[in-house]
Amino acid sequence: MKNILGRLVAFLFCLIGFKLHAGNLSINLAPAAAVSAGAQWRVGGGAWQASSATAANMSVGAHSISYSRLSGYIAPPSESITLASEQSLSLDRAYVQLSQLTVTLFPGDAQWRINGEAWQSSGTSFSTLTNGNHTVQYAPYPGYATPAAEIVLLVAGANNHTRRYPSLPPDPCKLITVAEL
Repeated sequence: MKNILGRLVAFLFCLIGFKLHAGNLSINLAPAAAVSAGAQWRVGGGAWQASSATAANMSVGAHSISYSRLSGYIAPPSESITLASEQSLSLDRAYVQLSQLTVTLFPGDAQWRINGEAWQSSGTSFSTLTNGNHTVQYAPYPGYATPAAEIVLLVAGANNHTRRYPSLPPDPCKLITVAEL
């Protein structure tokens, strides 16, 4: 029914002298590292397009735009655009690079966690974190003071964080021998 109605409208426009001319769409993707890694866009379920490519002779009206998934990045959200007759639309869209966090602890078999998740061993990395502030906590370790939880600011790409557990002073009660009493 929708297709028949569209054809009828186009026919009526032709009868009264109006013409619906096709439009063009171009989408520039960023950052360059995401484009080099294969970031793409497409109209509806059509073929994937490279950054800055032009989809020419598109029909007038609404079109859905989607962006390819890319490891290590958050793709721009899908969207709907509307092309007018003879319109050339150029859009700029950006992928957001995810953060990776590796935490190294001393002593080496101590544990940590991020944002209240499961405890992790020293040297473990998380590679799908959003940029911004995250809470890192440390598990108690015998013979050492537990470092306080801290807020760590993650930026796009690799982030390395090192924490040393301070040694506890010896317990004076354990140092007294029977001979000293």
